[in-house]
Amino acid sequence: MPKGNIGTVAAQRALYRILIENGIDLSVSTSDSEIFKLIHPESKDMKVYRSLTPSIGTRNICSHLRWVILTAFNLTLLTFMAPLIQIGLKIPSRTDVIDRMRKCDIFIDLNLELIRGIPISVSSALIKQKPRVLVIHKLFWSFRILQNLWFLLIVKGTFKKKLIVGPASFGPFNGLPIIIKRITKLILTRFVNLILVREPYSAKLLHEFGIKNYQIVADAVLIDKSSYYPSTPLQSLKQAIGIAPAMLRYTLTEEEIEEYIMAHVKCLNDLITQYGEEIVFLPSSSDDIAMCQMIMARMKNSYRAKIIITDNVDKYESSIRSLKLLLTTRMHPSVIAIKNFIPIIPIIYDHKQIGFLSQIGLKDFSMPINKTSYNNLKLKINEVIQNYVKIEEALKSTVPRLQERQKAKLLYSILNLTRK
Repeated sequence: MPKGNIGTVAAQRALYRILIENGIDLSVSTSDSEIFKLIHPESKDMKVYRSLTPSIGTRNICSHLRWVILTAFNLTLLTFMAPLIQIGLKIPSRTDVIDRMRKCDIFIDLNLELIRGIPISVSSALIKQKPRVLVIHKLFWSFRILQNLWFLLIVKGTFKKKLIVGPASFGPFNGLPIIIKRITKLILTRFVNLILVREPYSAKLLHEFGIKNYQIVADAVLIDKSSYYPSTPLQSLKQAIGIAPAMLRYTLTEEEIEEYIMAHVKCLNDLITQYGEEIVFLPSSSDDIAMCQMIMARMKNSYRAKIIITDNVDKYESSIRSLKLLLTTRMHPSVIAIKNFIPIIPIIYDHKQIGFLSQIGLKDFSMPINKTSYNNLKLKINEVIQNYVKIEEALKSTVPRLQERQKAKLLYSILNLTRK
C-alpha cells in the first residue's frame, strides 16, 4: 500500500465528487500529480497541478528529523517566492499552478491533520515508563501545526483569496505550548474565512479555544453516496466479520500493545469456533498491514481468515460492503461501514471517533484503546451482535437523513462564501 492512508484518499475523493457533481469548477494542487491521477480516477474531469510548495528532497523521507528539516527548508523557499509571485514575476516550474490560483475564487485546504494536537489515546502508563514520549508528541504536533499554519499564511497573504480549511478534525489543544496555541488562534480567526468541522467534538474544542468561525458538517466520506465499484450479488449474503486494526506509534506500552493484539486474537477465535464466521482483515495503511499479520499469525483458525490489501478506495469500500459487521480502530473504515449500514465495534484512539459516533448515536458501543482486553472486547462484540438488527435498522433510518442534511449544509457553506 505505497500510496498512503486509504482514509485520507477516501475523504479527498468524496469531497471532489460532491463538488464536481454540483457543478463547481474544481482544480487540485498536489505534491505528486502522477500518483494523484492514478488513485483518483475521476481526476480526468479536473485540472490537476503540482504543489505550490517546492518539494526538494521530500520523496521517500525515512526519518522524522529529515522530514522536519526538509519541510522547513521548502516552506522557507516558498516564503521567499511569495513576494515575487505578488509582483507578477514568473516562477519556473510553478507558473501554471500560480496562474490558476490567481483565477480561483476560493481555496480549500483539505488536510485532515491540519491542526491536530496530542491524541487522547497516549497511554499514561507509557508516559510514566518513557517521559520523553510526551516531549516527542509536543514537538511533533507543534511543528505540524506551525508548518500547516505557515503555508496557510503564505497562501492567504500572496493571493488574497477566501480560504476554507476542512472538512477535518481539530485539536485537542491541551498539552501544547502556549505560544503554539496563541499562533493557532490568531491565524485561524484572522486569516481563515471558514473552518469546516466534520464532527461535533472538534467543534467543541474550537469553541472552548475561542475560535468561532466554524461550521459543523460531516465527514465527506459519509456524505458521498456514489461508488465506482458496484456490489456483487454475493455481497448481499454478508458472510464475514471485518477487522481494521491500527498500528499506533508512541501511544501504548508494549504490554498494552500485546493485550490489544491478544484481545483481537481470542475474540476472533471465539467468533470462528462459536459462530463459524469468516474473518477479513482490511488494513487501511501500510503500518496496519503489520498489525493484521501479527493478529492473524496467532489465531488458531487462521485458515478461516484472510487479509485484503488494496489502495483502491472503491474496492476497499466494496469489501466492507460485503461484511456482516466491522471491528475497527480506524476512523474511515468506520465511516465507510456506517455509510453502508454495517454495524461496527469501534475501538477509540482519537477524539474524532467520539465525535463521529455521537453524530450517528453509536458511542455506547465503543471502547477506548487503552482499555482493550479480551473480556472488554468480547463484551462489546456480544453487545453489538445481540443488538444487531436494532443497530442496522437505526442506521438505515438515521444515515440517509444525516447525509442529505450535512451535504446541503456543506454545499451551502462553500457556495455562500463565494457570493460574499
